[in-house]
Amino acid sequence: MRMGRSVGALKRLVFWEPCLSRHKLELFEAIASQCPELRVVCCADAGWPSPALAMDPPRNVELLVQPQAATIASLIDGEPDDSLHVFSGLRWVPTIVAALRRARHGTAHCALMSEPRVREGFGGLARWAQSWLGEGWLRRRVDFVLAQGRHGPGWFRAVGYPPDRIFPYAYFVRPLEIGGTVAGPQADGVVRVGFVGRLVRAKGVFELVDAARRLGGGARLSLVGSGDAEPELRARAPDAVFRGALPNAEAVAFMRGLDVLVLPSLTTDDGWGVVVSEALMQGTAVVATTAVGASLILDDRLLGRHVPAGSGDAIARAIIDLRDCGAFDAEQRQARLRRARAMLSADAGASNLLSIIRWSRGRGPRPAAFCDLEEALA
Repeated sequence: MRMGRSVGALKRLVFWEPCLSRHKLELFEAIASQCPELRVVCCADAGWPSPALAMDPPRNVELLVQPQAATIASLIDGEPDDSLHVFSGLRWVPTIVAALRRARHGTAHCALMSEPRVREGFGGLARWAQSWLGEGWLRRRVDFVLAQGRHGPGWFRAVGYPPDRIFPYAYFVRPLEIGGTVAGPQADGVVRVGFVGRLVRAKGVFELVDAARRLGGGARLSLVGSGDAEPELRARAPDAVFRGALPNAEAVAFMRGLDVLVLPSLTTDDGWGVVVSEALMQGTAVVATTAVGASLILDDRLLGRHVPAGSGDAIARAIIDLRDCGAFDAEQRQARLRRARAMLSADAGASNLLSIIRWSRGRGPRPAAFCDLEEALA
């Protein structure tokens, strides 16, 4: 879809990123494709995380890694009324800090695309105070906030950003096409349960092992990833399959072969959880704790279930519920795949963001949230 002049007089859209990441670049590429008249720039503090990604750079997106001060000044100061700067983070990253400092003393239009900060414990209170005290100028200036995950909108409201400028947002990725038809449940009735991520306690992997134990022979657990908890996990779950770290394409193929992916995180450090988007777009159901940002979309029971953090029993019961309602059947998997791609693909995220920009510039109505299913499936 070509948006053309639907973003008004905007000529340049600049994203300020900590690093070049695959999912963000897919989103930026989709924006450039939908709005060819728009100059899309990505300024990152760190470069390609892998040679494979460097071999497939995005089309129609200008990439600037660790831009010099003069380049930052030119981008921030040039054509301020015709440019929009979207910041993914506010602290610690030198390129972003330098750009924000320049924007603060000028007239550049600014927006945020960010996960919430971690709120648990005394550190969470300190972060709240830091954001409340240090972001006043941006609260007054920000065109809009793309608040990622279940806890994103609440965080930005809590630190004073105008509620009418806050939009729930996700991690949007291009669906990976894997050959073959969408499979149904196992003939023997055993549920294929999987995990993809770091094998550390904060990710809730011990609670997942407990859930698998409660399911007994009714489930087969496989884990992709590595971490310091792996030796103890192997001892506690001798029947589980440990696949180690896998390249992204292999990890997505692994998730396609599951009945259910589980993200049992104990803390809100998972501001979204991109594997949720990837699994759902392959038709795989998801169970996630409400600590996980992507649990937001699991309010839709076609997609999966969300459970309280820290309970292996709750995870086990959610998996049984999904099994008993036919969630692993080929028909439901196909419906889940279609709904997820309509809502979570890079093209869907780009369309939603361009609609928000249009609204912010007085060129259209306030758009529905990306997770408004009627809007996503229209």
